Amino acid sequence: MTKSEFVDQVAQKTGLSKRDAAAAVPLEFIDRTSLLGTKERIAERLTAYAESGVTTLSVNPFVADAETGVATLRTVAEALEMSGVGA
Repeated sequence: MTKSEFVDQVAQKTGLSKRDAAAAVPLEFIDRTSLLGTKERIAERLTAYAESGVTTLSVNPFVADAETGVATLRTVAEALEMSGVGA
């Protein structure tokens, strides 16, 4: 389930606006379902996903421009290499 889908469900079940529902989404949920932080932290999360049986992830950077997107994808690729799980 994506954060957006989760927010939609929270909004529907509580009657909150999507903005208020998004604010109600626990940080732990975002942290556990997203690759956030330093390259080292992303590598740790990739390892944790692999250890729990995940074999495929979708990386969808939310960035303002193409240059930032490329840099973000490069960081994720480096983290994957660092984690050793993509081989």
